Amino acid sequence: MKQNSFRTSLFILLCFLLFSGTISQAAEWEMKKGPMMTKWSETIDPNNVLPEYPRPQMVRSDWMNLNGVWDLRKGVIDEAYSADFDYDKKILVPFPLESAISGVMEKSDEQCYWYRRTVVIPESMKGKNILLHFGAVDWKTVVYVNGTQVGTHTGGYDPFYFDITSALKGSGEQEIAVYIYDNTGMEGQPTGKQSRNPSICWYTAVSGIWQTVWLEPVNPVHIASFTMEPNLDKKWLSLMVNPSEPEGVTVNAKIKDKEGNVVSTLENGNPAGIIRMTIDGEVHPWSVEDPYLYDLEISLLKNGKETDAVKSYCGIRKIEVKKVGDIPRIFLNDKQIFQMGPLDQGWWPDGLYTAPSDEALLFDIRTMKELGFNMVRKHIKTEPARWYYHCDKEGILVWQDLPSPNLPKGHEDFAKANFESESKSIIDALKNHPSIVQWIVFNEGWGQFDTERMTNVVDSKVNSLNPARFGKTTLICCASGWTDAEVGNIIDTHSYPDPSCPSNANRAAVCGEYGGITLKVPGHIWPGGDFQYTTVETGRDFTAFFNGLCDKIKDFYYQGLNAAVYTQISDVEIEKNGILTYDRRVLKPYSPYGELKAKIEECVNMPQNKVIIKPILSTAKDHKYTWRYNTTTDVPRRWFAKEFDDRAWAKGVAAFGAGLPEHSADLVSTEWKTSQIYMRRWFYLGDITPEMIDKLRFVLFHDDDIEIYINGVWAATRTGCVFNYVPKDISEEAKNALKPNSWNLIAVGGKQGGGQQIMDVGISAFVTEDFEYTENYDELENPEYSDIPTPGIVITPRFEKILQPVPAEPAQSGNGNETAVGEFYHTSDRSNVAWGDFDNDGKLELVYSGNNDHLSSSKQGAALLYKYAGNDEFERKDSPFDICYYACPVWFDYNNDGLLDLFVPGLKNKDYENDLNDVAAFLYENKGKGSDGNYVFEEVNVADKSGNRMGIYPIYNDTDGGRSRQWVSVGDYDKDGYLDIVVTGRDDYEDADGMLAEDGNVLVHHDRRAVYLYKNDKGKRFIRQETPLNGTDPFLGLARGSVYFADMDNDGWLDIVSSGYGPNEGNLHVYWNNGDGTFSETGQHFYGSYDSSCALGDLNADGYMDIVVTGYSRNKGGNAKSFFVYKNCGNRSFEMLNDAFCGFEGVDGATPSLGDVNHDGLPDILVGGHGAEHEITTWLYLNKGDFYFESYGAYYDDPFGKLGSFDRISHGNNHLVDYDNDGYLDAWNMGWAQTSVCSKSCAAQLWKNNSGSKDIDSNAAPSAPKNLRYSYDKNTRMVTFTWDAATDDVTPASALQYNLYLRKAGSSEYFMTVPADPATGFIKVAEISGQIMTTSYSMYVPDENVDYEWGVQAIDNGKRGGKFAKADFNPTTTGLKKKEVSDVNVYVSDGKVCYNVGEKNAILKVTDAAASLISVVSVRGKGVLENLNKGIYFISVIADKAIKVFKIIL
Repeated sequence: MKQNSFRTSLFILLCFLLFSGTISQAAEWEMKKGPMMTKWSETIDPNNVLPEYPRPQMVRSDWMNLNGVWDLRKGVIDEAYSADFDYDKKILVPFPLESAISGVMEKSDEQCYWYRRTVVIPESMKGKNILLHFGAVDWKTVVYVNGTQVGTHTGGYDPFYFDITSALKGSGEQEIAVYIYDNTGMEGQPTGKQSRNPSICWYTAVSGIWQTVWLEPVNPVHIASFTMEPNLDKKWLSLMVNPSEPEGVTVNAKIKDKEGNVVSTLENGNPAGIIRMTIDGEVHPWSVEDPYLYDLEISLLKNGKETDAVKSYCGIRKIEVKKVGDIPRIFLNDKQIFQMGPLDQGWWPDGLYTAPSDEALLFDIRTMKELGFNMVRKHIKTEPARWYYHCDKEGILVWQDLPSPNLPKGHEDFAKANFESESKSIIDALKNHPSIVQWIVFNEGWGQFDTERMTNVVDSKVNSLNPARFGKTTLICCASGWTDAEVGNIIDTHSYPDPSCPSNANRAAVCGEYGGITLKVPGHIWPGGDFQYTTVETGRDFTAFFNGLCDKIKDFYYQGLNAAVYTQISDVEIEKNGILTYDRRVLKPYSPYGELKAKIEECVNMPQNKVIIKPILSTAKDHKYTWRYNTTTDVPRRWFAKEFDDRAWAKGVAAFGAGLPEHSADLVSTEWKTSQIYMRRWFYLGDITPEMIDKLRFVLFHDDDIEIYINGVWAATRTGCVFNYVPKDISEEAKNALKPNSWNLIAVGGKQGGGQQIMDVGISAFVTEDFEYTENYDELENPEYSDIPTPGIVITPRFEKILQPVPAEPAQSGNGNETAVGEFYHTSDRSNVAWGDFDNDGKLELVYSGNNDHLSSSKQGAALLYKYAGNDEFERKDSPFDICYYACPVWFDYNNDGLLDLFVPGLKNKDYENDLNDVAAFLYENKGKGSDGNYVFEEVNVADKSGNRMGIYPIYNDTDGGRSRQWVSVGDYDKDGYLDIVVTGRDDYEDADGMLAEDGNVLVHHDRRAVYLYKNDKGKRFIRQETPLNGTDPFLGLARGSVYFADMDNDGWLDIVSSGYGPNEGNLHVYWNNGDGTFSETGQHFYGSYDSSCALGDLNADGYMDIVVTGYSRNKGGNAKSFFVYKNCGNRSFEMLNDAFCGFEGVDGATPSLGDVNHDGLPDILVGGHGAEHEITTWLYLNKGDFYFESYGAYYDDPFGKLGSFDRISHGNNHLVDYDNDGYLDAWNMGWAQTSVCSKSCAAQLWKNNSGSKDIDSNAAPSAPKNLRYSYDKNTRMVTFTWDAATDDVTPASALQYNLYLRKAGSSEYFMTVPADPATGFIKVAEISGQIMTTSYSMYVPDENVDYEWGVQAIDNGKRGGKFAKADFNPTTTGLKKKEVSDVNVYVSDGKVCYNVGEKNAILKVTDAAASLISVVSVRGKGVLENLNKGIYFISVIADKAIKVFKIIL
């Protein structure tokens, strides 16, 4: 007993001495400060580093952790060990040399180092063989113990050990020295994502020891290793035990359940072969939802005596690919699964390859699970065994990549042999983990060779213990991404940002990488640049974009997709597309455990979602319909219209195509080999409810692009190709066009670029509850046809550049090449300009400011004011305005004094980064003519970060991505007689927690996009409306877009149209004015755009404002330059007309201007930008009618300059403006110029419309309206003005717009909806907003017993205003006070207008938004008003000599 006590005391003393030495060493070691650190690095104890048992699947009770502070010295390649080495550094093992936590943080193309430490072998280990284990060392390792070499190992990703017993001294300290060499794959060694030159998606190289180092005592006869494979069907666990000595040994083993019950026993098993253990009773499978693990105990006996015992665990599961119908699907434990998970590259900012703690490893895994993921792809890297142990315990499926090699010239043979060897070692180390369900051999072709052979090599290692006829334990993917071979169980593709789905008859399709949504979180950004697939700005953007991609994944599920891998779980260095920041401190998405998790779970649950797909119009897979088709280019523009007579087209049976692979070839019945196809057929839609119509989706098989119309209405577009049938949403407009119990037309257009091709379309209801419906397979024999509208012949105008518009202007010079004499100042920041008559002389002045690169740096900033002097000449005057860069100036009379004031938001510093005082919102009040004869302006807002005087906050729009845009609009949205402001852009702000930026100042955030509505408080101040949307929310913040006031539904109230960058990139929103100071949105989805402006105009002269959309949009499926129109159909509904139909070329960087340039009554479009095919181009699109436009003025249509093409200018602003009042709209083009136009790539030009020389008449002003009338409602204090429509020489009466003014009799102040001269009718601005769309207008009047004067003028499509018709009124003598009836209600229910007037005898008077009487009915009690179409109605309930009016939106 005393002897044991002595030994115990001696052991404690030795441990104390060893620990004391460690403390001394630790005192000399210091962690480095990396560019970014995790929270776990803050709590690292160098005396207790990664203390957890490192090999959970093969546990022995006695071991010794050697992690901690080691000595370190720089070595020489292949040098021999020397006891005299001088170790001058300290390193914390097991962190890579290049990591901050290691304390070294040194990088080199060739790392060569010596590690050293001493250890005292504990008494309990003596008498046994001592094994020295290394979890992983990159790349070459030579180990010496007490100067004796004990082993060499190559390979950076697999664990290894050496028996060091023979090199140990009898007692005392034992020296361990480790030589490492790593050249980061210069000879083809697997390196994964390591790089000597980190960039893009390649990261800091790692070298040296990067996993736990430890000692373990064993008997001479011991278990060296073992492998196992489960078989769920047979209830087997197959074992292969590898003893250190094979002779005379047997194996005993037990499997226990969680309660400790033995469920299988093995005695005296033969380790020379495969041992199969059968589980008694029912097997409890391992799964994601229930990661049940059995305990496994294995002992080794030599001549019947136990010499070794280890504890382990196992999971019993199976995974397989089998077909559901003809689609290969993945099944886990006989249940079909959809796998959804992130790419996990296993990098840490402070530890690089090594996580700072076991808690950190577990954090990532639990975060994945908590977000709803059920899988993770470990990307071309391995992890310590504990990471896989956590996956086993937590229940997450693992796809394990083999770390990629490369094949450098001259080292190919070595690289191939080495990759095969390292791969086998990695598999041996990891294959026992039940969580690993898939091995990936190669990634994206990197170092790929002998794909079939290597896949079989991996397969034979992974699935080696169970007979093949009983299935495989783990699936094999030969190549993730591309360079596929017809081998393995999986076919995998990568695509960014949208997911994709490959196709194979026998292998399961997965998307191994997609997404890559970059969101930069200030304070959590690795330095050195950016690599990104797509970028968002806020957490809400991230969630919206991510969830949108999930919806596409759900659609691909029907095509055959089985899994999708999002890139990635965390940022890695300059790749900032993680769900977590690199330091794991910030979870980026908005509502990560709410909206984002719910969408992930939708994907995961796809196989169990119980969706019934009920055909309404079958695809060729189920029924071979006959179509009319045409494969030539000789088709009319409205080939998709119901009226088109297609009887000259051929008949063919679907599907149409050629060259398809064998498993799809049977679908094709009609050969199609040309580059295009047009298809039409009538189908009978039976008795189907509106609720079921809402569930309808297309089912498409297309290669390449497809476009679909229903009853002449655009229904869907999809670009690219798919490899099987996939669902696609039908547009709301097309759903509304469907007619139940009637024949409907479906028209399909297809485009083909090359290779295999197919077009087939069906319609199905995607429902969760079945319903009665019988598909009608009949053919419509004799459809009714009629004439199709034919666009007119366009009248071509003539424009000529004014070469010296400012004759007195000298050449602009001082910084290289100069401009010619007489030019307008150029600006490189592409600010917008404002034309306005601020001095009431009947001529438009021009103001703008910006940076002129032609001038010397001290003079480049300039604020410009030009006055028209006649004879096509301008004079530059001294500007009273401040320089404002990237500005959007707007003229308007904010205080009703009859003088135009100027609002200019933008930047005071063209190089603005973080100083909020650089952001401006100037408001210049026009004080009238000063003593010197010049007009005086006073800046009254004085807006900066500290405040503002008039209530308008500083705001700006992006300085890149389209530059100048129409991002400010004015109009009287609340009808109080004062013009209000709506503005969109960026509202930067300082960090709320005071986080500091790199320069030491408080961090400024640039992620707050805004659409701000400012109410004009009677000219005294502006009040920002914080919750204008439904009275509860702000408008959705957007940037890089545009905003407009306009009456879009002709109800007399100004609505707001907002476009720009926001959630899911391009956005377009129409906010409908509720008439009570709030706005609402309808359910129609709009394809929006960004990096460009939208514009508004009545393109077809029907009296409704249409929306012109330019910029990057997804209206064609993918994100691309677009140029399309939303036709306003009335009743708050729109129909999309694409660029091909309209004759446009997709464009970005555009600020369109609309107006009639050729005196045909239709508005044309002037626009400059980067075209989809032609960069830096200015176009004039001439309106031919029926939304068809002909390009004029583009340089590429006029190579010899004989037709009058515009110079190449884009990304600035364009304005159609009649600067000389000659009745012809001229063209102002300013912005980024092609270098042949300006050596500094900037220009500002004015092009005179000389169409009079082509016998095109000038635009005459419209007539004055007649029969002016008015009424006053004392309850609402609103006056309603009405008049008869005016006439015009070319603009149709339906397309005329109106401008109204109101003033108290004798007053010089007046309100006007659009700035104009009351005496002459001259419109005082070039760009008109806030105009009246009908012959009626209501507004509030402040005083009742006052005489008022009012006037109204017509405005035509040439922007010309007619004379004002004028009248007087007095509310007290014309108004009748109305008593409001009580206890009555009119409301919408189930799409019908209902009323309840109780027991009263009431009259219901129904009028539409244009005040046209619809009906008058007598009612009593409750009921429904029949025969009302969708739209806006005012319903007056008259009873008991009283009245109450309801506004109804149906």
